Amino acid sequence: MSSLDPLLNHPNLKNITLNNSYLNSKDEYEKLYNLQHLNRISLFANQLTDESHIVEVVSNHPSITHVELSNNFLTDFSSLDKMQQKDSVYFSAGVKKFHQKIQ
Repeated sequence: MSSLDPLLNHPNLKNITLNNSYLNSKDEYEKLYNLQHLNRISLFANQLTDESHIVEVVSNHPSITHVELSNNFLTDFSSLDKMQQKDSVYFSAGVKKFHQKIQ
């Protein structure tokens, strides 16, 4: 059972913050697609085994407009190219920080 499972039946969940969730498979992140009303997602200190999984899922989610990924050991900031349709994106990983408000 992943940390997302209890949330999947919520009919109108708009904001989600996951702290130390240890979601570490693409399948777990793809469950976010079931949260169709989700507008804002914040993921803090999650153990991502492949950061491209979360970037792919979040960037393709139809209703997420605000993304914050902090202390997730992200290393590839070129992933922001996949987030161009989002209103705001914030990545923070250790001493590397990047913030971009997309116009």
